[in-house]
Amino acid sequence: MAKNKDHIGSWLKEKRTEFGLDTHQLADLARIGQSQVSRIETGNSSLTLNTLISISWALNIDAEVIASETGAPKVIERKPVVRTRSGLTNRLFSYDLEALFFKYFLEQDEKLLTFLTLHFREAYLAASKGRLVDFDDVQKQVRHAVVIGQKIPPPKNTPVERLWDYYTEGGVLTLDDAAAYLTLSRVNANMKLEKLSTATGIAQSIISRIEQGQTERLALEDITKLDAALNANGKIFSMFWHALEFQLGISRNRFYIYGSGMSPFAWQAYPLADVFVKMARWTELYTSLAWLKTFRDDDVYENLADLAPADYIDNNNPERLSAKTFDYLRLSLPHLLHGSDAKPDVSGGRFVIEPSVLSLWNHVQKQVEQHPLGLEMLALLRDHASNEDYHGMFRAVLQEVLRQNKDFRNRLMEDLNFLSDAPESPRWVAGKGKNIEE
Repeated sequence: MAKNKDHIGSWLKEKRTEFGLDTHQLADLARIGQSQVSRIETGNSSLTLNTLISISWALNIDAEVIASETGAPKVIERKPVVRTRSGLTNRLFSYDLEALFFKYFLEQDEKLLTFLTLHFREAYLAASKGRLVDFDDVQKQVRHAVVIGQKIPPPKNTPVERLWDYYTEGGVLTLDDAAAYLTLSRVNANMKLEKLSTATGIAQSIISRIEQGQTERLALEDITKLDAALNANGKIFSMFWHALEFQLGISRNRFYIYGSGMSPFAWQAYPLADVFVKMARWTELYTSLAWLKTFRDDDVYENLADLAPADYIDNNNPERLSAKTFDYLRLSLPHLLHGSDAKPDVSGGRFVIEPSVLSLWNHVQKQVEQHPLGLEMLALLRDHASNEDYHGMFRAVLQEVLRQNKDFRNRLMEDLNFLSDAPESPRWVAGKGKNIEE
């Protein structure tokens, strides 16, 4: 069982000091808040599995030491990361996802979503035993998943043995895989939610959310208790550990053989990775994984492991370009969405926006509105202009527009090269009807 917060906190503080880092430096490496590091070290915050994984990577703490010091199960070893095409088996590996991203970002492959849709539809047809599944409906579902992160559900009938095979063979694991493994382990143990809740002291609602893959902040103590109550001998804990390593980007660090103390870098398009993994799960269960061999025949696999991730994280990368565009528009976005003088004060004043920002917005807005989800996304953003989740939707839609429209991508790159890195905030000008010339 997990040890008390004070012990874990003081132990992590000791390891941080041995590593020669202050709390700010550790926070940067682990990509968590400095205040969160302080609260954990002083015992004022419960430790999540997510945070422990990030900190253990940043401080290069061995899994055996973590188990000993936290009271959690030891993470079960699995096969090393595959870094050559010849070493691939009939499973989905990080190697495949790296190839996917190079293909998606560098080649700007417009046929990729159609490729995903066709194989999904084939699996859906088989799963529904011949019931008509409309291609346009599946395509819309795939597009929503890739663009705005609306998850595609995993198949419900994956055998527990196959899920564990993914683990032992070093394949890709997602939180949905770990959640399915937990659910099947409970069912196989003939334990209802109520009984498991009583045995662990964890609320049924929390266990239910974990089993549905609906929570990304998993308490270290909860996963440890669930593993013990189901006599999993570390299997459930290990599944969640590696699933979170994938989501946090640590599995990518290992693919590129980065040393200790390197900050994890997340997947540049995690929703795309999730869709690709789901396609593998659905097709393996209901149709065939033969498409994976076809995908692996692409030349993008050649010398993949010898490349650095920075080779495709440049100004031509739609993810980075959309983020840079959003950063430039962020300060003025609430006023751009409603019009610069849409909300005058009692004296009839209005906001004046920097001309370069307005010009950029007009160009971006015109292109975004042509996207199938563009108008819907802008309407939502207009009502939730300060919400970070809707900012992410804007960037995701813009990314896809950039991938599909090479001329727009080149034009936007040129525009941003001429603009200041720090645009001025919109200025409030009083006086109804006053004409401001910029």
